[in-house]
Amino acid sequence: MIKFFLFLLILTSCNKNNDKEINEKLIIMKKKEISGEINIANGKNIFNGACATCHLYGTGGSIQLKDKIKWDKIIQKKPLDEIYNNVLNGYVSENGYMPKKGACLSCSDQDLIDAVNYIFSINGIIIEN
Repeated sequence: MIKFFLFLLILTSCNKNNDKEINEKLIIMKKKEISGEINIANGKNIFNGACATCHLYGTGGSIQLKDKIKWDKIIQKKPLDEIYNNVLNGYVSENGYMPKKGACLSCSDQDLIDAVNYIFSINGIIIEN
């Protein structure tokens, strides 16, 4: 139990520390091509098993699952491939830190794409392949 709280403390302490410095250290990877069909049911399972840790309650500055206004802003502000790339490769924003693959290293890229689309679908944002 103590290890869990230490993990949360470390995770939340990364929240706003030197975003510029951290961004400079991140390796920008080439855009990944996702060719699989989107599977919302799989996305829900992945979300519940991995993404909910942060996105259910907004831990560490993450956007909460049902915050439609913030998800709408993200989809309007960034192209879809950039959103996917941020999830797959990690991302630091002014609000917090998204670890590589959302810290679900056992998830495939397609699993994570499905989870992103599950989040969008919950908020009425439909992405067509």
